[in-house]
Amino acid sequence: MSQIPFTTIVSPFDEATIRPQKSALGPEAYVTLSASSKASSITLPPSLSTSPVLIIGADTVVSHSSQILEKPTSPSEAQSMLTSLSSSTHKVYTGISLHLLNVPSPKTLNFTSSTSVTFSPLTSDDISSYLLTSEPYDKSGSYGIQGIGGQFVERIEGCYYNVMGLPVNRLMKEINLLAGGVDN
Repeated sequence: MSQIPFTTIVSPFDEATIRPQKSALGPEAYVTLSASSKASSITLPPSLSTSPVLIIGADTVVSHSSQILEKPTSPSEAQSMLTSLSSSTHKVYTGISLHLLNVPSPKTLNFTSSTSVTFSPLTSDDISSYLLTSEPYDKSGSYGIQGIGGQFVERIEGCYYNVMGLPVNRLMKEINLLAGGVDN
């Protein structure tokens, strides 16, 4: 398998513009809207304006007890999230939006992947110690399964990489589906 060159472009899309809709949309529709908005707001640099380009937009949230948990905005919010996740199962949703551009027939494909995650019981000391690390503050649901937060995870059902924020196997399948039959 050969490596494909890529460029990282940070989307200018402001997620705060759709946050008021999250309860009405539900987690799947919310992450799909966010991912699609991120991807469609990308402006390609001139160097990429003529070659075929695949833009990948993604967003991940945790859903627990009918609430969508994003990145915490404070230590107290992170503590509240982790306390609510203790001894329970929640779902992690990642929305992906693929935009294939600069081809005879541009295409878009959106999909959502979900994984169930069960936490062991967490003590207040477990949570307090974890909050002293930088890890909880840039992660939906206030934990990173690939880091220190992985110690809280008792079981997952579904894709581990989805919990990290990018369901790699499904992504590759969807890219192949999207690109199938495209002439350069």
